[in-house]
Amino acid sequence: MLRGERNGRASKAKVSRRSHGTRAIALTLALLEPVSAFALSTTPQPKPAGETPLTPEQFARQSLIDQLNAQALGYASSPSGYVAPGAPTAVAPGDLTKAIALIDDDQGSAAYAVRNGLSSALDRKIVDWLLIRAGDGIMSSAMITQFAQDAPNWPTMKLFRLRAEQALQRENPSPDEVIRIFNGTKPESVDGARLYARALAAKGMTAAATQVIRETFTTSPMTDLQQKQIITEFGSFLRPADVNRRVEMLLFAEKGKQAQMLDPLLTPAERTYVDARAAVVREAPDAARLMAAVPASMRNRAGYKYSLVQLARRDGRYEDAAQILLSVPNTIEVQIDPGAWWDERKMVSRKLLDMNDPRTAYKLVANALPGEPVEAMDAEFHAGWYALRFLNDPNTAAQHFSRLVAYAKTPISVARGQYWWGRAEEARGDRGGAAQHYKVAAAYGMTFYGQLARERLGLPSAGVGGIPQPTGADKAAFQKNDMVRAIMRLAQVGAIDKTYPLFDQLANTMTTPGQVTLLANLANQYGKYHFALQVAKTAQNRGMPVAGLAFPVSGIPRAAQVPPTLERPVVYGIARQESVFNPGAVSPAGARGLLQLMPATAQITARKAGLPFAVNRLTSDPAYNATLGAYHLNELVDQFNGSYIMTFAAYNAGPRRVSEWIAKYGDPRDPRVDAIDWVERIPFTETRNYVQRVMENVQVYREQLGTGRLTIQEDLKRGQTGG
Repeated sequence: MLRGERNGRASKAKVSRRSHGTRAIALTLALLEPVSAFALSTTPQPKPAGETPLTPEQFARQSLIDQLNAQALGYASSPSGYVAPGAPTAVAPGDLTKAIALIDDDQGSAAYAVRNGLSSALDRKIVDWLLIRAGDGIMSSAMITQFAQDAPNWPTMKLFRLRAEQALQRENPSPDEVIRIFNGTKPESVDGARLYARALAAKGMTAAATQVIRETFTTSPMTDLQQKQIITEFGSFLRPADVNRRVEMLLFAEKGKQAQMLDPLLTPAERTYVDARAAVVREAPDAARLMAAVPASMRNRAGYKYSLVQLARRDGRYEDAAQILLSVPNTIEVQIDPGAWWDERKMVSRKLLDMNDPRTAYKLVANALPGEPVEAMDAEFHAGWYALRFLNDPNTAAQHFSRLVAYAKTPISVARGQYWWGRAEEARGDRGGAAQHYKVAAAYGMTFYGQLARERLGLPSAGVGGIPQPTGADKAAFQKNDMVRAIMRLAQVGAIDKTYPLFDQLANTMTTPGQVTLLANLANQYGKYHFALQVAKTAQNRGMPVAGLAFPVSGIPRAAQVPPTLERPVVYGIARQESVFNPGAVSPAGARGLLQLMPATAQITARKAGLPFAVNRLTSDPAYNATLGAYHLNELVDQFNGSYIMTFAAYNAGPRRVSEWIAKYGDPRDPRVDAIDWVERIPFTETRNYVQRVMENVQVYREQLGTGRLTIQEDLKRGQTGG
């Protein structure tokens, strides 16, 4: 559940041995390069700092994916054994279960000895992959790259590259070996860049070494120690412009402390600038005073103006913030991190909309320079929505929505863009044109705006469709897939929790809907309903017609009790969004289980429902969790007089915030308040997305459970007088 909207943007080696397989790794590092070959003759543009914004689809799955990968990191599997060059020769008796237990216990050498005694090639490959992912130093660079060559489709090549670079540093190869190994490709890690640059410099290739260091220093996140190491070893390669570029990257990424560590390399005026901006980043009480003390020579920097925007926004001086934003040139050379600027433009524009100044709000978003496609879509949506709904300018709105559609790739984004484009055409009086856009949106009936479009067209259902049936060819390909066989083997030895990266990789690479069905069924077979759902979501976002798989009904036990006044699809809709049906999910804030209940809330609900309370049952007993969650939901529905959108918003952000939004935007239970606009005006991105996702879930689960039809317009009006 939401705990607050952030104002700003985010972002043991044991064994050492010398490689005996540099020829193999040289080829692999070139082939596995995740970006284009490192261009030593050009000066690359720095990457925007900060965290790349998420699409709604990514937002909904990212926190779970992080948890699942955290569970699996260091473990996973891979069939087809090999004898890697330079491998240890010790052999110990045991089995796969023992080897995995040793890896879990950070005993890589002992695990590898067990590995060498395994008779199954599949089991040996599994242990190799687990050891590579664990990164405990037992695997040499040659062993890692041999594995990558033998298993090029396994997750993930980026990790293999990283681990190989880490191994190289332990092995201390000669400069000639390092240069041959990297073969002109860009290092994946900061430490790999140091190793490569050191080798280039040792062979007199100073210009190439300099470019490696400058590229890494000005674009790469790194630890405080890594930053210090680069300055200590390669400080002579860095120009003042490089230092200033890194300073700006760090400040936009809200890493003020690390930026201040560069103060000794700056002029007195630059130090004053950095210290002032760092104070703004940490919201220090004296930030405004420090900003006022910045010399005039530094005040033309865009970063200075960015910090002034932040100060003004935090002080509630939104008109001042808007004027500063509009004064900054829209070029990446000036802004450095367009995504950070977009965040500020969006927040300030929404505040101006609240202040009944839609024209300036429109200027802010229409005049933006988003850094990523997802930001561009967000900007075009806001500009189009402001123009259509608050400036009564459907012609301008249609232009923005058409550009949104040009960027859109996923079902949620396509449906959103096409629906609103249809609304703009309708407002222009072109009902035929509107219908065409609604038809495109309606093809994505599993989405909020796709469902609204379907109702506008008079369609009675979400049209999600059934589950794709595998063909004989699908089954044969599935059974031959080495990653599938590895999943089955790991499940056999009780290590199914370590297989999520394999499921995710397969979902991203399987070529037919039937194979995706087999993969989801495999996850369900092992009781990993959340794996199955993520498989379906991933494949669906690739354009595969597998929506029927994306709304499973097996995730909530039949024993879960739902109050008679609450429809069961609501419980499914919440659980799908909260935990993707992972009964053991625990959020960083402490919310637990299927419906992500906070223990205090669950205890109060249990008392009211006359049920015993046991905090451990929130994650060990999914029926118990779903029962308490259903009773809590029922209380919220009753509190908000039946309003679903208010209930879902309160479940995510808390009832107090919903009351605040009613005061600002009106009561969606009032027939005079447009419920769609009310949802879009929710100031928290997470909660806006959450409400839309749960609303769409409810529509589909009514059909999946056979309890109703598509009535999303009616659901938006629930709680209204006569609604």
